[in-house]
This record gives sequence, structure tokens and C-alpha cells, in this order.
Amino acid sequence: MGKYITNKIIFMTGATSGLGKISALKSAADGATVIVLARNKDKGLKLTEEYKLNFPAGQGKIELIEGNLSSFQSIVKACKEVTSKYPIIDMVVNNAGIMNFDPLQSKDGIEETFQVNLLAPILICNLLYDQLKKSKGAKIIFTSSALHQGDINFDNLEFKDNYRQFRQLSSV
Repeated sequence: MGKYITNKIIFMTGATSGLGKISALKSAADGATVIVLARNKDKGLKLTEEYKLNFPAGQGKIELIEGNLSSFQSIVKACKEVTSKYPIIDMVVNNAGIMNFDPLQSKDGIEETFQVNLLAPILICNLLYDQLKKSKGAKIIFTSSALHQGDINFDNLEFKDNYRQFRQLSSV
């Protein structure tokens, strides 16, 4: 990432574990301000502690914003907090994802996998769009796994009939 990341403002989901965590730590070390949307505050605090411990000479910072992708209200609240602090956002990284073994409903009454993996990132991009427009070279990144393949059943997007976790993931 290097020089491109220096002094950039990055909003990231899924940054408290896995590749998202590595990306957040490295981006902050290279000079970015990484705003991490964290559902689990304890995991978010561990991320900031790990950054301070492992990158004491890091040029950037990691800021936590609490938010839950299975609640549109929570997403709106988190994005309002971000837009009140940051007039410009250079990058949005939608990295969070879930795979439920059984059909679960979000707080909004939508099948949770569908909401978290698809609808929430779209809402985030919409809510942060004005800040992105102000950046030169803004980027929006969606990560996915190899499970995201197959046909979309527009008549049954939430797989209310015949739910199977891998089928649900392949349509998102």
C-alpha cells in the first residue's frame, strides 16, 4: 500500500479479524486513519492495542466506531458519527461477512446473511457517498470469498423457501 495510503481516511468493516485485521493494521502503520466499524467493542479495543504494541512507529491511527451490520439503524448512526468527524473519506472497504447455518432474521426483519453481506455495504456506500466524492481518487472495495458464485433467485432473495447456508452465500 505504501505511499498511496499515507494521509488517507479509510472506513473499513470486518477489520477485527482475518485479512481485514491485517489490512487495517498495515494501512494505519503506513499512515492512514482507519475508521473501523466494530460490532464487538472488545475485539475493536484489542485491535487498537495490537496496533500500538506492534506498530509503535506507525504513521496513522485506528479509530473505532461501534456498529452492527444487522441493524440499519446502527449503520446510519455509525455513518452519521463518521461524517460528522470526517468531511472527506478516501476509501470504503466492505470486508465484513457472515455465514449462518440456519436462517436468522436481522433486527430489520431481513434474512441476516443477505443483509450483512449485501444490503449493509450498499447502505454504507450510500451514506458515505458525499464524503467519497470529495476525495481525489476515492475507492470502494468489496471483498468476497470463493463461495460468492451462482445464480440469483430474484423471486426468493432471502431463501425463505428451502434455506441452505451455501446456497444463500452463493447468491449474495
